[in-house]
Amino acid sequence: MRETKFIQSNKEKWERFEALEKTGAYQPEELSKLYASINDDLSYAKTFYERRTVRAYLNHLAQKVILKINHSHKEPARNILNYFAITLPLEIYRARKNFLLAFTLFLFYALIGALSTHVYPDFAKTVLGSGYVDLTEKNIAEGNPLGIYGDSGQAMMFWGITLNNITVALLCFLGGIFFGIFTHIILFKNAVMVGVFQYFFQTQGLLYVSFLGIWIHGAFEISAIIVASGAGLTIGNALLFPGKHARLASFQFAAKRGIRIMLSLIPVFVIAGFLESYVTRNYQVLGDATKWTIIIISFAIMLFYYVFFPMYVAHKNPALVEIKQPIGKPKTDDFKVKQAFSFGELIQTIFQFYLSNFRKVLRPIFNLCFPIILLIIGYQIARSPELLYVQYNFDWAAHLSILFGNYNSSTFTGIGDFIATLTWIPILCIIYASTFYAIGQSQGNYQDIKFTAFLRKYWKIWIGGILLTYPLFYLLPYYAMFFLPLLFPIFFMQLSSKLLQQEEKVKKHFWQLVKDNFFLTLGVVVFLSFVVFCLSQPIAFVLSIEEANGQPIMRDLLDIVSDFLLLQLQFYFSGDTALLIANLVRMVIYATALLLIFPVFFIAAGFIFLSAQEKQFYFGLKKSIQFFGKRSNIRETKYDYHD
Repeated sequence: MRETKFIQSNKEKWERFEALEKTGAYQPEELSKLYASINDDLSYAKTFYERRTVRAYLNHLAQKVILKINHSHKEPARNILNYFAITLPLEIYRARKNFLLAFTLFLFYALIGALSTHVYPDFAKTVLGSGYVDLTEKNIAEGNPLGIYGDSGQAMMFWGITLNNITVALLCFLGGIFFGIFTHIILFKNAVMVGVFQYFFQTQGLLYVSFLGIWIHGAFEISAIIVASGAGLTIGNALLFPGKHARLASFQFAAKRGIRIMLSLIPVFVIAGFLESYVTRNYQVLGDATKWTIIIISFAIMLFYYVFFPMYVAHKNPALVEIKQPIGKPKTDDFKVKQAFSFGELIQTIFQFYLSNFRKVLRPIFNLCFPIILLIIGYQIARSPELLYVQYNFDWAAHLSILFGNYNSSTFTGIGDFIATLTWIPILCIIYASTFYAIGQSQGNYQDIKFTAFLRKYWKIWIGGILLTYPLFYLLPYYAMFFLPLLFPIFFMQLSSKLLQQEEKVKKHFWQLVKDNFFLTLGVVVFLSFVVFCLSQPIAFVLSIEEANGQPIMRDLLDIVSDFLLLQLQFYFSGDTALLIANLVRMVIYATALLLIFPVFFIAAGFIFLSAQEKQFYFGLKKSIQFFGKRSNIRETKYDYHD
């Protein structure tokens, strides 16, 4: 290849690395790929252009990569700063069209709400609720138009509002999974409410007062909902218009981008919740100048970080704006179990493994565990049907307590719940066995006979699990459960070492493995729990605050589905029977969710142990060295298939 053609073919890649090196806005995976690619180019240049400038230039680039890899571990503070100063703004800039669309739709939908209220004055009661409108009219008559913001305690109001705002944003974001349809629906609902709310106060001659009141917190809150909707539309567009890319690869790529944007909104919701709980409720004692200052500064912060600053960063780093999305199916089969992982690589590997081995992991779980769970549900209903004749506000806690037989719960009924708890032990054992069997057979096909043999082989461990878990669950008070995550590193390592151990020396250094990887394990558990919480919150509120009437501030998706189902069932069954069926559907949904969630944590246990083992003993590296120089660059050999 002519030198000029070689330079032209690789110029874009080299320029991108220089831009990344200059800004520090890189991801470890991308840096690793660049290192390998630049080394290949350097080897080629040494062979064909040994006395040319391009060889010296590439040698200089390769040295920079090595220095950057070494320094990246020593400068975590700088890496975090670069993320928020460069990486995240660039991500926001790439999604700018989706943000603009979300903003335009919000204004349009809000206008629909205002016009509808103008034409049909009772429309406000339909959207905001008769109780809310009547209470507001009463407050207006008493000279306190926004008195509804002062009806509850400040601290409780802060947590309730913050969680519910996060929930709305998550619904907007997760709605993108359904090709963006639900994102439009949720954005429409919230925008119409804003339009109706503002025009309702216009009809009362209080538009100016209401504007200065609600936009104290609304500047952050509404802006964040628009940003979250833009992130949801990013996913929806990736699914609808994958272009030359595989739809699944396009979805995964867009989801990662959307998650980065969503994480940036957490402080925004905290600030919005604080302003609504501690400032908006005191709107009457604040001067107009103070209110305007808060509103203008709030909008300025959002416009700066989500509009102007991303434009500035993109202008300063044009080489980093465009990102190459992988074409074809995402890599889901190539799992090197004998490999040391960083925290980020570990999280990515856990989810990739789960997605690629979804059927292999879940087939025995649903074949064996789901029928047992149905028996538990049937047993509990036959014993105490009155437990499901109640519509619980925090239904997830009540229904899971019935499923597990939680003696700390108000649903506990005695010896029958002890039996229900005991029945969950073999369920958890099957889930663990299925997960670890999938890890051990990651490159093979699932076989019922092999899995059954695997399950029988470790029967002593399953019995040990019963003897250990059962007393812990019933002897410890509920508040002690908060400290159980501190035992997870030991529990994960112990069980993983029994099921995945391949070398005798691991036994001698077991506690060293636990010690060296304690905080990594704890961090992974906390992160996965946070992910589960975020996904669960809009579906079945894990945390919520009740209003004075005992009802949650917002209805979650399961509430909406259950209410609709209950309405239909009441045409055919009595009230108690209809409620029992609706609650039964909820319980089955919760049980299914548990069977989907537990394997994620067990997969984490397996890969944490394998990574810890590799860091300590280098089993995979030593085995790879045995095959050094025996592979062929032209054709595949038997050495390409070693474990």
